[in-house]
Amino acid sequence: MKKIKCKAIVLCLLIIMFINGTTGYAAQSETQAKAQDNQNTVKEEIINPTEIDLGDYQSEMLVGEKQLLSVTVLPTNVTDQTVIYQSSDQGVATINGMGRITAISKGTTQITATCGSIQNEFSLTV
Repeated sequence: MKKIKCKAIVLCLLIIMFINGTTGYAAQSETQAKAQDNQNTVKEEIINPTEIDLGDYQSEMLVGEKQLLSVTVLPTNVTDQTVIYQSSDQGVATINGMGRITAISKGTTQITATCGSIQNEFSLTV
């Protein structure tokens, strides 16, 4: 008797699911999943730099002078806009992580700004 009741309940549930259009819900869920995948793809899109604009700068400085570079990474919506600054001769001039140059002694050095695989540089004479 219990087996018959179980089979009848299962059959009723299957009929109700068929009448309610369960396959429509599955199609909707699949569409929602595709939409979510598309959103994730857009979120994960990485935008790389194509250029570094050094802005206005002094290519000659006196010992003890300081200047701050105003670097712009292009395009402006680059995913990672981290800029790394370097001086080829720290005895001539140093540059910190914010782009502030300090003239140390007479000579010439290359000041470089790098973002990702893109870099720009200029020669600085002290």
